[in-house]
Amino acid sequence: MDERKTVLSVEHLTVSFTQYERGFRQVSFAAIRDLSVTVHEGEMVAVVGSSGSGKSLLACRIMLPGAGRLLTVGRVLHKRG
Repeated sequence: MDERKTVLSVEHLTVSFTQYERGFRQVSFAAIRDLSVTVHEGEMVAVVGSSGSGKSLLACRIMLPGAGRLLTVGRVLHKRG
């Protein structure tokens, strides 16, 4: 069992967008779907990916998730969905 302190836990983060084609047809897509990650004290995390893969979106949504739960040091900061 891991006894290191959890400093950040993201659970089931989902980010979806709706686009409108030709002004009336809605097309929805999930840019991030059901992402969960836990960071323990002393760990470093790197998010890598090609241009346009969602790295900045992930950073922004960790701060304000669209759906999911964000915890830091065991305290729920945000819960939605």
